[in-house]
Amino acid sequence: MKLALSLLLACSLLPGIVASSARGNTRTTNIAQLRKMFVQKFGADFELLSDRAGEVEGERYWIVTARAKRSGTFTFRYKFQRVNYGYKYGDNEYHLEVGDKGCKRMLFFSVRPDICVGDSIILHFQISDYVVNHTFTNVSSFPTYFTSSYTGMEGLQDESVDNPLGQHLKYLGRTVRSNIRRDLRYSAVDFSAIFEAANPGKVDLVLYADVPGALGEFHPQPQGISFHMVVVPEDEPITTVVGLEHIWESDYAPDESYKPKSSSFGSRSHGQDVLMLHAGDRISLTYGAMSLPTRSGMEELSTQVKPVIKAAP
Repeated sequence: MKLALSLLLACSLLPGIVASSARGNTRTTNIAQLRKMFVQKFGADFELLSDRAGEVEGERYWIVTARAKRSGTFTFRYKFQRVNYGYKYGDNEYHLEVGDKGCKRMLFFSVRPDICVGDSIILHFQISDYVVNHTFTNVSSFPTYFTSSYTGMEGLQDESVDNPLGQHLKYLGRTVRSNIRRDLRYSAVDFSAIFEAANPGKVDLVLYADVPGALGEFHPQPQGISFHMVVVPEDEPITTVVGLEHIWESDYAPDESYKPKSSSFGSRSHGQDVLMLHAGDRISLTYGAMSLPTRSGMEELSTQVKPVIKAAP
């Protein structure tokens, strides 16, 4: 089982990566120097396991795999300059929370921890031809990160649904969340199914929304949403991509005020085709979304939209 899972992970975690030599770069990043700086700045908290240069969706990256040594809140921040391409200065960072060894996770937006002690992360650092002068720091550019007692389990409706994948992924229930838009005429409604990882194994599922006929016009072409996961035993480490990269760019060098005359703020997502779960981890998966008018009866109807769980062919 462990050999099969390791092979699956190696083939799936880093889709779309090709050897960096394929681009014929005229400027070569000093990978050895990046490796040395990474260990100097982050080595007390993370063990560098492997690294490589590769290309993902047209962007060249230095791709690092590192293992968490201790629990806590961590920042991986890197600054760089661009030569004749876009904004001159870049200042990007990843934020990560590591729980104690054997911790249980809830994989839902902004619910922590992200990993446990002994687990590994994959980080992407830009090294395209026009990127030079990298530096690393573990001090965040943000005054504070938002924290909340929200668990993702609030308002759980735990009625039974058929689950052909129950051996590996236990269905706990569903949540329905709505947000009224500014014009007060429509609400954005999201539907999520909550699962708990059970017995180790590969899980390929497709979620559909079972929509009442009265809501058919707002969900005219129901399509399944596919998810691919691997459940591993509680004591076996996992590897996960740190998905959210915060981006700051400017033509003016960064300083402590971070209020230059010209700048851009944003984020970039780094995907992972196969999610790894410890037995006991929980995960919230979206099975549908609608924009519904706020007229009488719509909210009640939206609570009737249930998930349909299928095994992927």
